[in-house]
Amino acid sequence: VIGGGMADSLPHRSSPAEQPAATGPAHLWSQPTKLTLESLSVSPAMGIVRAFLSPEEATHLMQLSERKGFVKAHTGSTTQGEMYAGMEAGNPFDVMKIKESTNRTGTVCLLEPADDPIVPVIMRRVASLAECHPEQVECLSVVKYLPGQFFKQHHDGAFRPKTVFIYLNTIPNGEGGETFFPYMGWKIKPIQGLAAMWSNILESGAADAHMIHEGLPTTGGTPKYGINCFVNEKQVQNCLSNVVPRSQTREGEQVRRAVACTHPN
Repeated sequence: VIGGGMADSLPHRSSPAEQPAATGPAHLWSQPTKLTLESLSVSPAMGIVRAFLSPEEATHLMQLSERKGFVKAHTGSTTQGEMYAGMEAGNPFDVMKIKESTNRTGTVCLLEPADDPIVPVIMRRVASLAECHPEQVECLSVVKYLPGQFFKQHHDGAFRPKTVFIYLNTIPNGEGGETFFPYMGWKIKPIQGLAAMWSNILESGAADAHMIHEGLPTTGGTPKYGINCFVNEKQVQNCLSNVVPRSQTREGEQVRRAVACTHPN
């Protein structure tokens, strides 16, 4: 159910090209993926792709995240200018003022291109959908919400012109877990493989307050898995890769990296 169930009558728009095959196991993601965007709104711009991921891809990403490990969701209080200055110096995480958040519960796992062959494939697929340079796509931030956990109203930031959120599993009808846009009156139900994309900015480049949203808690026994795919205004991948060797990454460092990639404000 999306915005009152009206999505079935909305026009379709195909992406400019089919995506290249991934380099991972053939039975998972060897076939090209054609993206079909259904427009929900022109202004503000928002749409959905019903089959952005295959069931096998979604399951693999959940398993990959569980193996790497989730950490408690935090927020960071660094400014946008401080973050970019840190990126240019090669140490974007040193400026983070990390704190636990009462606005957000749940856990997060940051997937980087070196973690698995599927990660850069999904990042390139996001870039194709968002029509941006691949290096503008931040590291994949997988979120996990146990029943009752939530993310209250927030905005993804004007320095992120677009957001693509991918649902990795389906929440049964009547058990919540929707992404709710209160100013637009939209609720997007978690359906495995579905991706929602929206613009975070006005034509002026300022943050569009209409796109404030929240992750509603699930009320049944099913946890919710999803991926925040943020499109940054800058090409961030050169700055964020290899800052900390993977062999030296500890839980605390993963928190710092996850916050840096998902919540500078």
